[in-house]
Amino acid sequence: MIRINKNNLWMGAVVAVFVVTLAVFIKVTDFSMVCPIYRHFHLYCPGCGTTRMIKSLMAGDIYQAFRWNPFMFFVIWTMPVMFLYLIDVIEIRGGAWAIYNRILIIILAITVIFTIIRNTQLGSFMAPTGV
Repeated sequence: MIRINKNNLWMGAVVAVFVVTLAVFIKVTDFSMVCPIYRHFHLYCPGCGTTRMIKSLMAGDIYQAFRWNPFMFFVIWTMPVMFLYLIDVIEIRGGAWAIYNRILIIILAITVIFTIIRNTQLGSFMAPTGV
């Protein structure tokens, strides 16, 4: 039987409300910001294009959302699943922190690899761009 911790439900609800509020704020105010890493170093960080990606998702343009930031496009779909999995592994099965640490290292490695490839000629197709 699955036991659900009420604190985790509240935390999940707060995060969900924050994300929805942020998405609505971006859509309503047409908010956009220049990435400080790109401004100073002319390199795309892993998050470059995320605000425009959210705007495209809110408009229903999934292809353009993917073009703005392919990495974050997959992250926003996988994070809720990972969050639920980690709740299951850590709390219900008795605290398997080794799995949690491995997942974090894998996510960090994928982020670094994406950032490096994105800023080379080979990965120029992953740069934030409009259609």
